[in-house]
Amino acid sequence: MSTISDEVREQIELYMSVLITGPLALLGIAANLINFVTFLKQGVKDCVSVCLLALTISDFGSVLNGGSMQIFNIIKHLDIDSIIDPFAFMFIMAYGCILCYDISQGIIAFVTLERCLCVAMPLKFKDLFTFRRSLFVVIFLYAFTIAAYVPHFVTSGLHWRHDPVTNSSRIFVWLSDNRFEIDHYLNTFIHVVMTASYQFVVLISTQVMVIGLKRSSKFRKRKETADKATGNCNTAQVTYKRGDHSMKDHQANSQDIKQIEAHQMTDTQTKDSSLTLQNRRVIKTVSALAVIFLVCNAIRMVVIYTYMSNPELGFFKRYHNEVVVVNLFLFLSQAINSSANTLVYYHFNPSFRNIFRSVFCKCGKNG
Repeated sequence: MSTISDEVREQIELYMSVLITGPLALLGIAANLINFVTFLKQGVKDCVSVCLLALTISDFGSVLNGGSMQIFNIIKHLDIDSIIDPFAFMFIMAYGCILCYDISQGIIAFVTLERCLCVAMPLKFKDLFTFRRSLFVVIFLYAFTIAAYVPHFVTSGLHWRHDPVTNSSRIFVWLSDNRFEIDHYLNTFIHVVMTASYQFVVLISTQVMVIGLKRSSKFRKRKETADKATGNCNTAQVTYKRGDHSMKDHQANSQDIKQIEAHQMTDTQTKDSSLTLQNRRVIKTVSALAVIFLVCNAIRMVVIYTYMSNPELGFFKRYHNEVVVVNLFLFLSQAINSSANTLVYYHFNPSFRNIFRSVFCKCGKNG
């Protein structure tokens, strides 16, 4: 027997939609529009910029579909009649939200893997992820995810039929006879295999990037210390007396040879161990996105595995009300994942921050 009554469930739905999930979805829509405009102003010219723009588009689709669900949920509780059945609308928007979110998962996995390889083996992968190749991968991820949902589209849809409650024709969902097998495929391949694979790739890649940042930081400190020591040696040589000219020349020549050898070794090590300031900022940006993804997606995976472990957890089953409430919090975690990127870009990306201020702050002053 369900532990949450219909009345309690409806109250939770209404308050969550009005106070939390609805406003967060609207905030996510605005944030991704800001990201889209800023990235276009910034210019899409490399792998990371292509991925972040594609991520913005898929995140926008996710929060747009989810936000439409929350707004319709409020309308439903206001007893406003509509030509579409509430469950039918929720059904369509929910799968649209999940599809776009799954695309975002793939893009996050790809961009973290790309940064990971560039940190771990920069000489081998520096020129591998070109603009065209990255664009191809992004298009492939979009096409692959949409293709994975084709069984859903061909086994469900909308149709008109008479509604005895309102005594009028309304739009309802129709499901094919083999829909149970399709749901099993969706839960197994998309929600478990794909999600777990993306989670694993992001987790390992993030660890490698963090290690690379720490190694680069230590290398920079050692190099700064060595440069200071070299500068001190050069200063000391200037103070030698003229009477020691021959000995000074001999020591200076030995010092120069050692410095040349040291610099040659340093240049070789720098290619492998040091990261430019711009690369460090990109890695920090991608790492922050990955951490947000890992935390929010972990919640999603726990919910999915829980649903699969208990057949009674599902819509119109024994624990229908519990599933509705849990899904609200599930959308909350997904909306946070799709909306928090703007804060990451603003904090770690000076170019994004400057363009944001020049475009939106100027618009605010003009208004």
